[in-house]
Amino acid sequence: MIDEPTPRLPRWLWIVGLLAFAGGWYWLHDDRGDNRSWRIAMALGGAALILTRGFLAAARRRWVSIIIVVWALIVIGAMVGRPLQRLATKGSVSDWSFFHYYLGAKYFNELGYDGLYEQAVLADHQNKQHWKKLGYIRNLYTYAFEPPAAETRTRRAEWTDARWQQFSKDVEYFYPKLRRRWEEVLTDRGYNATPTWNTTGWILSHLPATRWGLAVYGSVDAVLLLAAFGFFAWTFGPVWGLLAAAWCLLFYGNQGHLIGRPFLHDYLAAMLVFAAAVQRGQNRLAGVSLAYAAMVRIFPGFFLGGLAIWTALRWLRTRQVPVFTRQFMPAFALTCVLLAGYGCLNGRGAHAWPEFLNDISMHTDDHRFGGRRIGLQHFFTHDMSAGFEFTAKYRRRDAWKKQETLWTVCAGLMCLLWLGATLRINDNDPMDAMLLSMAVVFAVIVLSRYYWGAAALFFVLGARGRDGPWRAVVTALLFVQIAVFYGMKNLGSDTFPWFVIADLSWILWFVFVLVGRMAAPRPAEPVEEPEEVEETDAVEVPDAVEEADAVEDEVPTAPPDPEPPHSL
Repeated sequence: MIDEPTPRLPRWLWIVGLLAFAGGWYWLHDDRGDNRSWRIAMALGGAALILTRGFLAAARRRWVSIIIVVWALIVIGAMVGRPLQRLATKGSVSDWSFFHYYLGAKYFNELGYDGLYEQAVLADHQNKQHWKKLGYIRNLYTYAFEPPAAETRTRRAEWTDARWQQFSKDVEYFYPKLRRRWEEVLTDRGYNATPTWNTTGWILSHLPATRWGLAVYGSVDAVLLLAAFGFFAWTFGPVWGLLAAAWCLLFYGNQGHLIGRPFLHDYLAAMLVFAAAVQRGQNRLAGVSLAYAAMVRIFPGFFLGGLAIWTALRWLRTRQVPVFTRQFMPAFALTCVLLAGYGCLNGRGAHAWPEFLNDISMHTDDHRFGGRRIGLQHFFTHDMSAGFEFTAKYRRRDAWKKQETLWTVCAGLMCLLWLGATLRINDNDPMDAMLLSMAVVFAVIVLSRYYWGAAALFFVLGARGRDGPWRAVVTALLFVQIAVFYGMKNLGSDTFPWFVIADLSWILWFVFVLVGRMAAPRPAEPVEEPEEVEETDAVEVPDAVEEADAVEDEVPTAPPDPEPPHSL
């Protein structure tokens, strides 16, 4: 049974929405932007609105949808106001991130992946010796901690005198910015960008290492995300598009990470475009977008696992490779090849890729032990025998060694749940099959917290299915997770327990979603494969479909399958 379409949202809503955005900006543009209680209240408020809308009949959702749009714009204005103001008036950026990714890309020819810390220490030793009392730095070749011993280090052969002087000047620029944190900075895990990202980072590093040069660099993410979320909301409608944006800004993994960072969220912009392109039937654009995301952040490549299963099921039923796959995969593969070549445009050439693989394998082995990470492996670095007694003393490495087998079993079970859920995906819904692959990402690798901003895509999970209670519960729980996380901050100043709770929240969410998908009824009859047609920017659709799609979006979408989508 298909829900009746909700009436179109009124035009006056956009005036009210603009006022809500401005009110949020003004209300929380100052230090209260990091107010924990406010974030909890807004997250729970968003969850309540989503649930209310989901359990109402479609014809009665209009006013709740209006309230959701206003609520989301208040949150967006509040969350972007303070960092944008600081970026525009003070040139405020994340100096920690820029030290790694501005210098790492700009001097990649000389530093590679393992030279940043030791060469920075040497440059400081030859100049003002700010770091002469520094206790330890991380050796990026072995990942072990060691004394700086600057007097024993030598300048690498790749340097010219001019480049070394410029590097020393740039290192000196960052010194006062991170004056009290250098031992933390130099014991971090270095520069780990893919060669593809590195080439773009090198281009952007031609902006000078000055307050306003880095401010311009740090504004690129904001522009990309504005455009990507705009395309996303245009495709899926303002309710789901703005909910995804509001969640992304409230999400604890993105606190302080969305604005003023060195091209950190290009992958998220690409993934938003990917999802919108799939929904609009622009399959080649979807392939290009996901390929870019995979080549700069790797983990989006896991989406191909869900696509492979979905394609195999369609082939078994129809003995044809689906049109989506025939259009998506060549675009994806060609883009990957081109971007791999693009990543060779540096002084290290094609050798940059094996160097990256060696670096990222070592980085991955150590990354799970960080405090602010998300993933099943990270969860098992907490000693389970301690329960929720987070003040218990133990070494995470010892806990992992003791519990690695348990992780293997749990990861295997989660992958089996993912497989079972993917086998139940609608014949016309490759995007759902691909989005559910994030369960495998969670099970087998550990990501830095901000990469889980990609979970904003879960707000369109089931976008071609019934817009009802199930979808409402799944997305409301994403907001509940935020409230739970901030509620756990009374565990103390150590961030590790907070993210153990976050890991547990994601485990429960994935199990709920995957088991729910397995239990849901699957269409009994396969859908006939439509004839392949050339993609165009505008696809003509029947009047009835236009009416259904015009619920909360000025522009109707054109799905690539013969079954009309539900009201979003």
